[in-house]
Amino acid sequence: MIYLKFLWSLIRHKWFVFVECWRLGIPWLGIVHDWTKFLPSEFVPYARNFYGDYPDDSEVPQILRTAHSWTGKTKQDIKCAFDVAWLHHQKRNRHHWQYWLLQYDKGETWSVRGVDIYPAEIVRNGKGTGVMETEGEEPASLYSSDAPVFEIVKQLNLNPVALPIPDRYRREMLADWRGAGRAYGNPDTKAWYLEHRGNIILHPETRQWIDDQIKIP
Repeated sequence: MIYLKFLWSLIRHKWFVFVECWRLGIPWLGIVHDWTKFLPSEFVPYARNFYGDYPDDSEVPQILRTAHSWTGKTKQDIKCAFDVAWLHHQKRNRHHWQYWLLQYDKGETWSVRGVDIYPAEIVRNGKGTGVMETEGEEPASLYSSDAPVFEIVKQLNLNPVALPIPDRYRREMLADWRGAGRAYGNPDTKAWYLEHRGNIILHPETRQWIDDQIKIP
């Protein structure tokens, strides 16, 4: 039953997103939107997480765990499996902003040009304005093509970098937000975005486009 419930919610979600994609001029992306959720690696963990009923770890007698007699799943097991499925979904689908986050891993200090890549720390400190606050100095604009190259003191292996999202996928991302809101009873996309904006890491070019579409002053 949990799989049928999730299947229905997925179809409903896809329909509303398709309508929004059609309005934004990308009907094909509306058709193929979230196709990976039909794969077992996503479908099963999603269904179990949203519609399953599992005991808490604390509800399973310790003696069963010690004797390895417990073969069922707990809420914690389901949550861990869902986290993996959610990560898979983000990295398989280009309409998720997380897909466009680049994680450096060399442990070095990098020089970055803000117009090309955008460290998450700058997004947060500058609140998505394209301005990096530097102690003792004037705020530095990162929008212009001749923006100076900044030496980021913090190692970028600890801070993901936001790349620009191509137009067709940022449109699908917006359609996903709008369609999901309609499907799940929260149609006010602007209110949702304002609530979560500080946690969404975007390149300034993408941020500006999204803000314009949602009409953020």
